[in-house]
Amino acid sequence: MSGTRFIPGTAGKSSSGRRRLRLTKHAAILSAYGFFRYLCRGTVSGTDALDKCRDRGFVLAANHGSYLDWLVLGGFFHYAYPLQVVYLTKERLFKHPLWRFVINEDDCLMVSDEGTKIIDRRDIGTIQCVAVFPEGTRSGNGSIGPGRPGAIKLAVKLARPIIPVGLCGFYDAWPRHRLLPRPAKCSIVFGEPIDYRLPAGAVLSAHTLNEETNRLMERISFLCGQPRS
Repeated sequence: MSGTRFIPGTAGKSSSGRRRLRLTKHAAILSAYGFFRYLCRGTVSGTDALDKCRDRGFVLAANHGSYLDWLVLGGFFHYAYPLQVVYLTKERLFKHPLWRFVINEDDCLMVSDEGTKIIDRRDIGTIQCVAVFPEGTRSGNGSIGPGRPGAIKLAVKLARPIIPVGLCGFYDAWPRHRLLPRPAKCSIVFGEPIDYRLPAGAVLSAHTLNEETNRLMERISFLCGQPRS
């Protein structure tokens, strides 16, 4: 039907059900961001990189060490730097007994569990800012794992820059093996944009794509001061 918008996970839900999901999501984001700002005394730097690309749009690429990562980023972009950010989110999380209550909104783009295919129906080209965790999963030991090339492929497809993001201390605050978070020194560091615009018809070779992915992960590692595994 013309004008109908698909929101993953909300099909068949009543307006009151969708309202409850929104309230749950905002409560989770507000709690996580408050935990970051006040208990972890979290800091944010490098926001001038966002200012440079805001009109054009960009892809955010961050390390992934904690349950807090996307919740705190969501809080920052909601409360401190108002900007709609949409996260690439694996399909299985839309069915997770906990996380489905805070991600079933239009700020998540559903991708296959392998991370190789976007299966959301929306036109990704209309989204101003897309956030990606290139590692594809949370770190098990705090170090930064190998990246997947999806972030760079997406940036090339959209003709937008990538802004690397270092999420520092988030693993210490809430690693995957701990049930609840604990205060730890945390910071968000935005790096300088990396432009992947190519001449019309040009494509990145597999070798170049791998090299650029490694370079992106090195930049993220530098920003957050964490070793790579």
